Amino acid sequence: MAFILPKRVIREVEKRLRSFLWKGTSNVGYPKVAWHLVCRPIEDSGQGIRDILALNKALMSRHLWNVINGNCASIWVNWIFHTRLRVKSIWTVNNKSGSWGWRKILRLRHALLPHIDFKIGDGDLLSLWHDPWHSLGPLILRFPRGQGS
Repeated sequence: MAFILPKRVIREVEKRLRSFLWKGTSNVGYPKVAWHLVCRPIEDSGQGIRDILALNKALMSRHLWNVINGNCASIWVNWIFHTRLRVKSIWTVNNKSGSWGWRKILRLRHALLPHIDFKIGDGDLLSLWHDPWHSLGPLILRFPRGQGS
């Protein structure tokens, strides 16, 4: 199970990585190469050191992906469905309530959405009203209940 690292923690970890790489055990030394170049894959002339912020976002996106797909094998996903979502969709749930970690995961929805291809089936995994299967987004946001003639 991965967890969200605050940006301050990520900056501190990367600072220590850079410091160790450039200085070793001595106190003198200046970067010879820009950090973003060091974080490139070895095939792209980098050192293969992972960008911790990007890795953290990828791991959190995986949690979001499991919720979107309804991965019921995960205890955490079941808990999310029973406590946070209930009858709501991951796409329309309010991101102002809940824990700090839950709000951070919800912020990733918009980054993940362009990479998802929705297929309408029997309605078991996709909600006609709540999921953004159409280019307009979730229909519930375009046609709120109670505004019909």
